[in-house]
Amino acid sequence: MAYDIRLLSNSSLSEKLYFFDANLWIKILRPPFNPDKKEERYLNFFQTFKSHPNHPKIAITSLVLSEVINRLLREYSMKKYIKEETIDPKLIDSSFFKSKYRKTDHFKIQYELLCDDIKSYHTLYELINDELGSEIKSKHILKSPPKGLDFNDHYYFLLAKYKNIPIVTDDADFFVDGVTILTYNDGLYQRGKDSVKPKS
Repeated sequence: MAYDIRLLSNSSLSEKLYFFDANLWIKILRPPFNPDKKEERYLNFFQTFKSHPNHPKIAITSLVLSEVINRLLREYSMKKYIKEETIDPKLIDSSFFKSKYRKTDHFKIQYELLCDDIKSYHTLYELINDELGSEIKSKHILKSPPKGLDFNDHYYFLLAKYKNIPIVTDDADFFVDGVTILTYNDGLYQRGKDSVKPKS
């Protein structure tokens, strides 16, 4: 197995395309009020795409958009609505998002604002084909799923491997071989280093 896990600080942005996982997009679109040092590093790395002379792009698929938009609407917008409307927590159940929140003007406005935020970065990303059904078939994604990766992460890994695109992530689960991983996650980076040490 060949693990290629590198620190982002050593990246020269020499590739034309990079794949950001959903967690990074969430930090970009809804940055924390008081980001820690690692979060600042990821946000600064994203900022370099705006002025880098190589004009690299961030690859986005429909699944990434779906995951990011749905999570932000559930985890941020709905919570904001509940707080603003001072809704009794006892009234919030698993059906609240679909049965109540999605029917509100607040949802519509937040959805539109989120889409506008994503579109504001249109010069930095490139929409790419997800290759599902053409190059990535059911035998690749449904047979012997890898331990530690959920379906979406496994699909992102397969797509990045097929297209030879580095994955930028802070997710420690992305300990995968066959694709370059760029990270500020020290634990993930160290696992990559340890994997290439000769056995004694």
